[in-house]
Amino acid sequence: NRLRGWPWQPGTFSWTEPTSWCLLAFKRARGRLSDAERARIGEAEAVLVDRSCRPGGWNVGNSNVLGQNLPPQVPTTAIAVLALQDRATLPPVRAALAWLQQAWPREPSGFGLSLAALALVAMRQPAGQLAPAFVLAEERSGYLGNQCVMAMAAVALEAIDGAPSVFTL
Repeated sequence: NRLRGWPWQPGTFSWTEPTSWCLLAFKRARGRLSDAERARIGEAEAVLVDRSCRPGGWNVGNSNVLGQNLPPQVPTTAIAVLALQDRATLPPVRAALAWLQQAWPREPSGFGLSLAALALVAMRQPAGQLAPAFVLAEERSGYLGNQCVMAMAAVALEAIDGAPSVFTL
């Protein structure tokens, strides 16, 4: 708990998702950062490594609570993989990528599928098999009514087709 990532709300616990989003943003702006901001990159990476789940991947917070191992989640794992894509040799990143490749077919949300596709593309892994899953996810959840999810799905599908992605470092 001494490692600092980023919380959802000021003054609260560092969560996996905001830490991953901030880490990805900091890495995209690396050439314009102060020394203190660059130091935060290393600490945020340490937070994510520390919180990786046993089977690979990440969930929203810690990997273990009250002696219970918590399961990873596709969206959270995908954004953490995106944040750590330049650290692909780290064992937690390799384990997360392997877990994500076998877990994404069970992901019901368009947003989760979008992040999974973006992570796989960023890691130069096959992602074309995800394209049909977007249709099934829309049928289940009706995500076309959600502009944020629809935009992420469009970005992900373009990345699958080879378009450059702002999520790739």
